[in-house]
Amino acid sequence: MSKPYIIGTVVTLDYQDLASGKDLTSQIAEAYGFDGIGVLTVKNVPGFVEARERLLPLARTFAL
Repeated sequence: MSKPYIIGTVVTLDYQDLASGKDLTSQIAEAYGFDGIGVLTVKNVPGFVEARERLLPLARTFAL
């Protein structure tokens, strides 16, 4: 009988919390600490969609 794998959690921070200087130490430790999976995302980034649409087509040029 095989042992079950424990799947970690992706930690998501809000951009406003980062910009306001809120203490996010516990969330960062959860993402990158001993039991973390090393993945942290940021949501609600202003202008992200526009920047992505502008930069994504350049990926092929950059890769070549």
